Amino acid sequence: MKFIGLDTSLCGSFSIGAFLEDKIVEMNYINFYETDKFLSYSIASLLETIEIKPEELDFYAVGTGPGSFTGLRVGISVIKSMAFVTKKPVLPLSSLELLVYSLPKNLVDSNSLIIPLIEATTDRVFTALFKNQERLLDDMDAEVESLINIILNYSEENQTIIFAGNGVKKLKNVLERLELRNNKKLFLPGVVISGKTICELSKKLIETKKENLIDSHLLVPKYIRKSEAEIKKGE
Repeated sequence: MKFIGLDTSLCGSFSIGAFLEDKIVEMNYINFYETDKFLSYSIASLLETIEIKPEELDFYAVGTGPGSFTGLRVGISVIKSMAFVTKKPVLPLSSLELLVYSLPKNLVDSNSLIIPLIEATTDRVFTALFKNQERLLDDMDAEVESLINIILNYSEENQTIIFAGNGVKKLKNVLERLELRNNKKLFLPGVVISGKTICELSKKLIETKKENLIDSHLLVPKYIRKSEAEIKKGE
C-alpha cells in the first residue's frame, strides 16, 4: 500500500504524510499561515524524499473538514488536481476524527468521552462525539449551549472527558464550570493533526473497509455551515 495524505482544516497549520508499505514519513507545519503558497511544494518535497512518483501511488487521502474554509479549499483543490492527473482514487477523511486519533495514547482509555473542537465562529465550534475512538455523533456545527446539552446527555459517572483542538480555548472557562458526575476533564488545545495520524487512520479505514475510495470529481469539502461571507451576502 502506497499513498500520501494531508489535512489543511486547522487555521495556522497543515500536515502531510506518506505511507510506503510499512514506512511513514511526515511533514508537519505548526503556527504556519501560508498553506496556499507552500502546500504543493511540500508535497513535491515529500515525494522526492521517499523517492516515488505520483503515478506510483495507490490513492490519495485528505481531511475534508469541517474546519477552516480557506484551508480546506486549498488542500482539497491540490489533491483533486493530483488525483485527476494521475487517475487515482481519493479517500476522504473527517478532520474531527483525525483530531481524535491525534491524541496521546496514554491519555485515552476505553471509556474516555472525547470531544474534538475546531474553531468555527466567535460563538460556535465544529465538533463531534467519540467514546475512545468509536464515533457516537456525526460532525456538527454547535453553539456552546448545544454542546453542553450533548455532554450532559452522553457523559457517564467517573468518566474522563477529553476536549481537544483549537476550539478549546474559547470554551474552556465555560466547560470548567460545568458540573458533571465526578468526571475528570482534560483540556488539550494544543493537539493538532499530524501526518502520521493521517496515514494511520487511512490505513485502518482501508483495511477495515469502513470508508470507500472515491473518484476525484466527487471530492468536496465538508463545510457543514456557510462561510461568514455567504452569511453576510444572504442578509
